[in-house]
Amino acid sequence: MILTSRLSEERNFWLKNLTNHIKEPEKAQRIIVQYEQHKNSGLYQSVMDMIVRANRKTFEEVKSMCKALEELMKDELDACRNFGFEQGRQQGIERGLAEGMAQGIEQGMAQGIEQGIEQGIKSLIETCQELGLSKEETQIRIKNKFSLEEENAVKSLEKYWRTEVTV
Repeated sequence: MILTSRLSEERNFWLKNLTNHIKEPEKAQRIIVQYEQHKNSGLYQSVMDMIVRANRKTFEEVKSMCKALEELMKDELDACRNFGFEQGRQQGIERGLAEGMAQGIEQGMAQGIEQGIEQGIKSLIETCQELGLSKEETQIRIKNKFSLEEENAVKSLEKYWRTEVTV
């Protein structure tokens, strides 16, 4: 037989509180605080469940005290909640802008390179025509200078080859 009343609360906290004689809300509050450190453990959950069920009235008082405290501090809690929300919103905006700018710069550079290559192809075709090179010779030069696949070289040639050339 274990006499829990004779146990040291420091060394046997949970065993000592495994009773239906918890009357002081402060003691119930201490149990809740201790439980917070172990709430992910199934064993602690079982013990806490038994303690709360055996001392329902006392734990309901603690719950009421917590609600009263929450109502008393409503303005401060709301201010903290709003501050946290605003901080999160601001961080989200900053992160979104940074990512958007990085993505925009990347896309802009890619488009600029693409347009530069396209302009270079067009200029090479015009120059080849002005020098009197054939379509086939021009196609070979486009393919080599811009490392294009045959199909893309043909498409570029069709796009920019002028049937009338002014010299």
